Amino acid sequence: MFLFTLLVCLVSAKVNIESPESLKVPIGAPATLNCRTNSPRGKILWYKDGSLVDTESQQDRFLILPDGSMFFLSTQPEDYGSYHCNVVIGDEMYISDPAILQVGNKK
Repeated sequence: MFLFTLLVCLVSAKVNIESPESLKVPIGAPATLNCRTNSPRGKILWYKDGSLVDTESQQDRFLILPDGSMFFLSTQPEDYGSYHCNVVIGDEMYISDPAILQVGNKK
């Protein structure tokens, strides 16, 4: 009976994502795009302009915080774009709303 109850709870758990919010920052300023989820099992992937961001090789530019948020150490003009995150849990993918990061004077 306990196993059945546990399985029902796991299957019926709803995954929530705190989507990033659009930001406008000066060149060189730090910036954080949030992507928080209520699921501790989820893997978070970040996308810029529809392409997967290689977060491993660019740790000198930005970090992925423990809560899944992307922290830019020092924004550059090439960081301008539309960002969203995906939370992957097993075979399921949950997609955040997009946010625009504006850097410098671009409109």
